[in-house]
Amino acid sequence: MTGSPSRPPSARLRAATQTLFVQTCAAKDPAGLLEGYLQSSETMDGVGRDHSLILHAAAATDDGLLIVNLWPSKQGSEAAARDPRRLGTIQQNGLDPMQMRREHHDVARFVLFD
Repeated sequence: MTGSPSRPPSARLRAATQTLFVQTCAAKDPAGLLEGYLQSSETMDGVGRDHSLILHAAAATDDGLLIVNLWPSKQGSEAAARDPRRLGTIQQNGLDPMQMRREHHDVARFVLFD
């Protein structure tokens, strides 16, 4: 094989303190939900930053949105969930908490590549 030798990833390993938060949002208008999500991203990025969010990813699904967040702790995730900016954004986008399914999972390991 030619080319530069492969570099090992920048791995961040910390006991099992990180929490992976997965949320699915179902909507009658998935395209409208995605549009509202994109329009509110600056506000929600601020919420994540202020509560030490490590990683955020979202994907459109046939039913709405799939959101995956990596937090330093479950407490950070829960604090962000109570943040008035987040609550206002949810209300502004007409989301009903009953449309959201939330799960928290302890993370054994995660890797961030440079």
